[in-house]
Amino acid sequence: MLTTLAILTLLANPWSLDPVCPLVYAECLPPSTSDPVEIFEHAPLLLPLRDLQPYERLAIRLLTDQGKGLWDLLDLDCGTSGAFHRPPTQDADPYDLGWTSDDQCPIQDPAWRQTATDFLYSPYSAAIQLRTWRLVISPATSAAHQAGVRDPRTLAVVACIANSSPVLAQDLGLEHDWDPRAMLQAYVDQRPTRHRTERARRLLQLLDDSP
Repeated sequence: MLTTLAILTLLANPWSLDPVCPLVYAECLPPSTSDPVEIFEHAPLLLPLRDLQPYERLAIRLLTDQGKGLWDLLDLDCGTSGAFHRPPTQDADPYDLGWTSDDQCPIQDPAWRQTATDFLYSPYSAAIQLRTWRLVISPATSAAHQAGVRDPRTLAVVACIANSSPVLAQDLGLEHDWDPRAMLQAYVDQRPTRHRTERARRLLQLLDDSP
């Protein structure tokens, strides 16, 4: 169990390699695994987060199976990073890695790239990634809950669409009464890229394969 001081230290400077961190977090490190779902299962040990919900497990499995990884740092969108591929120009540098200039892509700045790398490989990266992802998808998933949606598969569809565009996920849900198949068709129709088509195919398979 983390002490109050440890939690405050983490929140104040979440990725710095302060000498106290190995002592504070030694017992909270994820197991020796590359399975993203298992790693995220351990994230609540590092921050005061609720445990993964069934729909979150389904969504994370699908997103990471589609090629996203916890330690990704890509040139795409000026520095897409992490398991949910959050770009630094979206959500105001979502992991707060110190980017303040609009004059160039962060990924072109060696100092920013090193800061991002240090963060991604820190033991508490997964917890911060999970917390940020929940903030991104929560407007859509909360709206679905308020509309009475409880099926984990449907909520996983909402979460995966929201990972691309939170506003679009909520708009499609309201427009199609949270029908997951209708939402996925509209999601692809709105921008028929190979990436969206493959994501929709995997989600439809999830809907078809589950009881």
